[in-house]
Amino acid sequence: MGGIPIGSRSEELRVNDREIIVNEIAIQNGKSVKLSGIIVSRFRATESTVPPLVVMYLQGESILIDFFVRANHSLGNAGNPLHRIPKLRLLVETLMGSFEREVKVVAVAPRSYWKSTKRSPSEAGFLSDYTAVLEWISTAYPHSPVVLYGHSIGGSIAVNLLGSLPTGSTSLASRVRGLVLENAFTSIPAMVRAVYPSKWLPYYYLGPLVFDKWDALSAIRQCGLSLSPPMAPSSALQNVILSPPSILIINSENDELVPSQMGEQMLDAASKVHQELSNPLGTGPRRVVIPGALHDGAFTKRQWREEIRAYIAGVAAIDSYRKCGFGKGTNEDRTLNLKSLAEEHHYF
Repeated sequence: MGGIPIGSRSEELRVNDREIIVNEIAIQNGKSVKLSGIIVSRFRATESTVPPLVVMYLQGESILIDFFVRANHSLGNAGNPLHRIPKLRLLVETLMGSFEREVKVVAVAPRSYWKSTKRSPSEAGFLSDYTAVLEWISTAYPHSPVVLYGHSIGGSIAVNLLGSLPTGSTSLASRVRGLVLENAFTSIPAMVRAVYPSKWLPYYYLGPLVFDKWDALSAIRQCGLSLSPPMAPSSALQNVILSPPSILIINSENDELVPSQMGEQMLDAASKVHQELSNPLGTGPRRVVIPGALHDGAFTKRQWREEIRAYIAGVAAIDSYRKCGFGKGTNEDRTLNLKSLAEEHHYF
């Protein structure tokens, strides 16, 4: 179903914009899968000496989501990153306008979408593809902090991807410093019942039968820590939840596809994980509702820009804080240092 809308798999990159640079990239995942994507950045007259902050944007789709989209009489973007360039452009402009650090947004189509190798889309396949993307980012930008930004099912993919990455001094997990979930699903079975709420319809009962469940809510809940030591994070997802500025959950007030309670459920689950630390750093996960926005329209609202700007500024501040060595010492020492940062950035 990667050809929805018609022609999306053969669409070429054409950008006539003097303010941004859009480059096409190809990433190899194993011997048989090649992934196509783009990097969006802002034109700069001079090269920066500070490593850029990288946003990995996930807009993954699946056969079931394609079905949801068609059922709602809209073709959507169906996994083609070219269709998201207006949003990615605004994302880069919003961030570059708030601090000097360069920002690069990497958006890659998973298997069967855009120019990526045609393979049957699956949960295991998508996780493999996006792990390869994260590995590519880590190699291309070895000193850059990475923020995952997942929209719609891309948010559910981001959660499950981070949940699958174990922590370690040299692991991919250590590169991820933030997670933004915009109108993300709790799971595909839950979405089936949301789209078909009537128990008189057979579709209502099909949720448990889907092959790819993308159960983001369970992945978050599984991050719960034992109160007995050791309490070191065991996955990238757990690390992001526990480390400031934690997770930012964005919900559109008038989302016509994803019920608002799904965002509430993920916030509640992530907050419980964060609260299990006896002396947690920062204020924990946060959820904001964008007034008047639809499922794909939050980025057109001023509050979206303000929230994204504040969150990414927090990630950049923490990254600088760590590189300067302020992250060393006791948990109490780090807490005091973070409080001083909080006074400056008014976020975490």
